[in-house]
Amino acid sequence: MFVFSSPVNGNPEIHFVGTDGELHGFATPRQLLADGYDPALIVTVPNLGGLKVGAPAGTALTAMATRADGTIVDSSGTFFTFAGGTAFGIPTPEELERIQRANVAAVLTGAVTPAETSAAVASGVLLSVSPTVYVTHDPGAYPFRAIAQLDSTGYGGTAAVPTPHIGGLSVIFPYS
Repeated sequence: MFVFSSPVNGNPEIHFVGTDGELHGFATPRQLLADGYDPALIVTVPNLGGLKVGAPAGTALTAMATRADGTIVDSSGTFFTFAGGTAFGIPTPEELERIQRANVAAVLTGAVTPAETSAAVASGVLLSVSPTVYVTHDPGAYPFRAIAQLDSTGYGGTAAVPTPHIGGLSVIFPYS
């Protein structure tokens, strides 16, 4: 998860919440993109909530290393995008183009494992599978019928992760 806030030295900063529970800041927006993070997934917060600011983000904390939502990976010529801890295979160049129109982060190179492609998708992730937005919740994916429904259920302003499919989750109707 990313957070955008300005309590550190009074300057606006973008941080990544690491698996160590600490915030890791980016030196520039360019670094955020080059490290493979999707800027659409940044959440603005009023304060850091007591989280400790750790080491700056960098080569050890790229989106590939953290498997962050929105990471796009070229794994030996096969492309994947991560959402909710799962690597979603991107089946065609056209699908890759569609995802990249919504996600401007750099494509990273690395190995995606079978465990990552078969991992359970975390609950509460918004997936954008054109033209539908879904929210994941064990055991499935719940489609939103309209943008207004996103707002009325508290998801308004939350960016969805563009994915080529729903990762084998069952589509569950109705979602009210």
